[in-house]
Amino acid sequence: MLMFRKYLELYLIATSNNLKSLLVYKLDFLIGLVSMLLNNAMRFLLLFFIFSMVDSIKGWSFDQMLFLYGFSTTVTGIWHCFFINTISLPHYVRSGEFDRFLLRPANLLFQMTIDSLDEDGWGELLLGVILTLVAYTRLGLPLWKIPLLAPMAASGVLVVTAISLLLSAACFVSLGGVPMMDLMSKMFEFTKYPVNIFSQGLKVVLSCLIPLGFVAYYPGMVFLSGEVLKYSALTLFVSAAYFAFAYRVWNYSIRSYVSSGN
Repeated sequence: MLMFRKYLELYLIATSNNLKSLLVYKLDFLIGLVSMLLNNAMRFLLLFFIFSMVDSIKGWSFDQMLFLYGFSTTVTGIWHCFFINTISLPHYVRSGEFDRFLLRPANLLFQMTIDSLDEDGWGELLLGVILTLVAYTRLGLPLWKIPLLAPMAASGVLVVTAISLLLSAACFVSLGGVPMMDLMSKMFEFTKYPVNIFSQGLKVVLSCLIPLGFVAYYPGMVFLSGEVLKYSALTLFVSAAYFAFAYRVWNYSIRSYVSSGN
């Protein structure tokens, strides 16, 4: 309990300081928010144009696809706002700033996540929430399922964070790392569509090897199908297990870290 209280206090202090630093340049903050919102809105228009020509895609209606798109955007928006530093590891390693995390008596991953906030993600998160609620209303989904949105979104965030941890682990053995932001943004596109519209091989990849299907599709089925218990239990188990695996790999890879020196 004392440990939880300590980390909660650290998180609140760091978040307050990060918000203050962002709001020093209010115009820059607003421009970043609006540009990210518009960027994601333009991608959404592609879905709108597709459904202007067809009534459904493999049995999926526009409103159902809109719900998955909005839910996925919400999940990636939360990750973008609070956990994007998990892919900033190449910068920390090359600049030697990772050393300061090692010197502090606190969890390394926790320190990375609170090191800074990304203002661009707030526009993405706002658009995601709006699209999800609009689709939820248009589909006439039951009100009693609304409380499930939070744990299902949290499960999706765990999966995205786990994938970014696995990618960032490579930076401990290779200073060059991988172009993670570009790779992550391309991966995110798969999360916005139902897994079952893809080929069988891709279904296996998105459900087992790189479980991007558990970012939005499987959590979304909690609301779009009648099998609430089945999909909620599956989503919670896979997301927790995959994150635990990724975190273990990430921690193990730290052994290969060598300071960049000065």
